[in-house]
Amino acid sequence: MEDAEAGAEPRQRVQRVAGQTLFFKNGRWEDSVLTEAQKEKPTEVEQFTDAWFKLAEEAGDKFAPLLSQSEPALVRIKGTTYLIVPPADEETAEEKG
Repeated sequence: MEDAEAGAEPRQRVQRVAGQTLFFKNGRWEDSVLTEAQKEKPTEVEQFTDAWFKLAEEAGDKFAPLLSQSEPALVRIKGTTYLIVPPADEETAEEKG
């Protein structure tokens, strides 16, 4: 059943990563200190792209765990809100193209 798999949520709904508390809601991990205004229009970065590696280098080792979540994560790093998303499924991308 495809919808059940797509809607599956992690068992744990709260986690502490890189000194920040993240809550799982809206299908993603969200930093607990983000305001509603900070959640609007985040900069989306796909894991393992050039932009992701650049962000990882600029952010430093402290933020590496935030950038490596297996589910999407909405986090604030050095004054900017990012939506870090797992890599696109290559098979799905090929089917669409």
